[in-house]
Amino acid sequence: MKFNRLARIIASAAILFGLAAPVAHALAAGPNLISNPSAETAVSGAPSGWLQGSWGSLTPAFSYTSTGAQDGARALSVSVTGYASGDAKWYFAPVAITGGTAYSFNDYYQSSVTTQLVVQTDDGAGNYAYTAPVDVPASSAWRAASLSFTAPAGAKNATVFHLIAANGTLTTDNFTLAVASATTPTPTLTPVPTSTPTPTGTPVATS
Repeated sequence: MKFNRLARIIASAAILFGLAAPVAHALAAGPNLISNPSAETAVSGAPSGWLQGSWGSLTPAFSYTSTGAQDGARALSVSVTGYASGDAKWYFAPVAITGGTAYSFNDYYQSSVTTQLVVQTDDGAGNYAYTAPVDVPASSAWRAASLSFTAPAGAKNATVFHLIAANGTLTTDNFTLAVASATTPTPTLTPVPTSTPTPTGTPVATS
């Protein structure tokens, strides 16, 4: 996905502020909308309610790890080799949201390279909007990442991609998506150009 440089600089500043927050989930005011937030519940050996997605020229390897989780016993990992373009990610199945409402997203991660956060919303009729990618620095230890956004008018569903777009490994765990507190600054979600490839996912389990 191509976005202008200024948007990336502003977005990067926002994520760094979130990473510095002493309490990772302090921006959330409502209940967690993600039904299996730490991927602990499995169906046929796969995490219930979680999807895998990738596009471009790369070779992704997805794993549902049972060691070294940040919360509970399970975590989600993806490794990329042969990278030339695109990205790969685990992401939760889109959840119902309300257009014009502010939301806060948090997760924990370990990564060998810089990764990105991208919010995807849709209007229920096949029309998608995305935030500009927000860079998340590499970290060998578990670290929290946070992002706030306001859903566009008419948005019905949302998910968040914590994606990897380089050769390396990303492991994620302990996710939260909730209505944000009234005092949280919330950048507006802006549609991407129609020429941008829409990431697709393959269900790995059903609730």
